[in-house]
Amino acid sequence: MKKGLILTILIASLLSSACSSTNKIDESYEARNNTETVNAMVEQLDTQSGLEPIEDGSVASAEASSEDVVSGDELELDESQAENYYDDEGHYLFNPHVFVASLYPTYPTEYWDSLYKLVDALRAGEDTFECANEGAYRWCTDMGVLGNLFPVATEFIQRGTYQDGKGTITYKIPVNEFLEKEKAFEQDVEGILRDCVKTDYTDFEKCLAIYTYMVKNFKYNDDMNGDFAEGEGDGLFGTYNCFRNRSGICSGLAPVYAYLLMQCNIDAFTVGTDKIAHAFVYLNIDGAGYFSDVTYAISYVSGGSIVMDYFMMTAQNRRDSGFDIPGDLHSMLIDGIYEGDFDYSTLTANSDKYSFFKYTSLQDFDPEQNVVTYINGHGETVEYKY
Repeated sequence: MKKGLILTILIASLLSSACSSTNKIDESYEARNNTETVNAMVEQLDTQSGLEPIEDGSVASAEASSEDVVSGDELELDESQAENYYDDEGHYLFNPHVFVASLYPTYPTEYWDSLYKLVDALRAGEDTFECANEGAYRWCTDMGVLGNLFPVATEFIQRGTYQDGKGTITYKIPVNEFLEKEKAFEQDVEGILRDCVKTDYTDFEKCLAIYTYMVKNFKYNDDMNGDFAEGEGDGLFGTYNCFRNRSGICSGLAPVYAYLLMQCNIDAFTVGTDKIAHAFVYLNIDGAGYFSDVTYAISYVSGGSIVMDYFMMTAQNRRDSGFDIPGDLHSMLIDGIYEGDFDYSTLTANSDKYSFFKYTSLQDFDPEQNVVTYINGHGETVEYKY
């Protein structure tokens, strides 16, 4: 996808007053209080998906498709980049070098190394950093990359110049003030992780724990659009503002979710659709890809009920919700600065292991007992034991 097209898409996104107003509402879920209607929809979903109806607390699911499995030989990762930061009590510490395994091969290793050197320089209040080449410099100082991989930088720095293996950046505020804000950002991220997740959680538990935390503690806020228009937000992405205010539109909420997952060493990054200017998250766990959309989950929360329809979705789930996937997918981390033609069809989401969460609401999550309790579309309380 060419850069001009991406800029058009981003501008369209900013002009949208709200994601929920520009996207097709999942009318089927709005009717969830009508038992007869919901039951009919659940039966129709079962028929379309080929799954057996849920009975007696059992869960019908399929194993991950072989097409979803990512070969470690294909990735050729530098495992040192994927290390976690944690304390002796099993709590995550802030990781300045977050890592996206499925995108690692997209760029040369020196691009990632240059990014991490930039991050280290910013955390030290320096305005120069070692950088491999001009391409790496353009990549690691791109606001789309920083908005996803080091959000605090996007509001307070701007790109400088590259020459002879050195890159420069310019601070928009006094360096000491930036360092205070950067440290506060690190402490905020650590606090969130301490409140909702532990290092011994499975990847599924990490994804669910952070999903439920965001639904409970973040708000959907149309007014964030105004901040971007006035130039007061962090560029086009809203991630830092969303952290700071605990509110935002999809362009802030989705990257926050992805960033928190990356802090827990989950392979996750923000993706979007062109036609309706919406952002959500693509993630990989246990060799399979899924989509999760915290924006819709936050929008539908009512009376403490956490909607699970938008958690660990397949590509077909996304299509059923009114999104064109595949063929209409892009990512801020790739588009506009990627020199090649990225094959988005590789971002598969075919495993329906968690499709039973459709038309359900979360009641309880007990990682000690490995049980998720939810209410299904028939109004029945069901325990999912994993």
